[in-house]
Amino acid sequence: MCALVSRILLSVIVIDAAFAISTDLGHAFTLECDDFCSCTPMEVESQAFIHFPDETCEVQNLTGYEYRPCYKIPPHFDSDNKIKVFFKFQGDSDGHVRLEDKIGQGYEVVFGSWNNVNTEIRTIHKDKSGEDLKALHQTVGILSPEEFRSFSIEYDKNEKKLEVIELETRQKKLLSWVDGTSFDLRYVSFSGFHSDKIVQVAFNCTATHKSSIMYLTSLAS
Repeated sequence: MCALVSRILLSVIVIDAAFAISTDLGHAFTLECDDFCSCTPMEVESQAFIHFPDETCEVQNLTGYEYRPCYKIPPHFDSDNKIKVFFKFQGDSDGHVRLEDKIGQGYEVVFGSWNNVNTEIRTIHKDKSGEDLKALHQTVGILSPEEFRSFSIEYDKNEKKLEVIELETRQKKLLSWVDGTSFDLRYVSFSGFHSDKIVQVAFNCTATHKSSIMYLTSLAS
């Protein structure tokens, strides 16, 4: 087990008290090296940040299909048994997000699959159906190589429901999936797909103004 632990906030909002706006829009996540989420000292120590008009976020370059490092969720769920994750992608296609429990069960959400044509919800485990694709919605041009696009994923453990929300242009739920089993999702990680292309992900965002698009995670419908 790697002993290095770096405390990181993912999709938690810190704003001026004068805004008087609820901050219950995300969870505190930590980058933690353990037996499930292995990581290198370089991954722990290397952090880069990007500034948007209304947010400041950590940024990573993703190449190939590899989910690392991953972020542990403490506590796993809020009082309503829900998880909300806010992030931004920039790239030609294939921004991947993985939510999973301690035994590798959970979901993969793919933005801009099949050359930036679809958005998909997949399971990362085999269920009784034997199929991993659970929901697909055509979203041509959902990602852009020229700008970051904002999204959130919400999981309700009580309702066993995963929802994918696009915030930047449509500001609505793209697709959802209700499972027969609830999962104790504990980890979040990001990946690209093509080894010769870079997808950037911005996460660990802090809102710097009350007009931040992060507030739409509670308004999208």
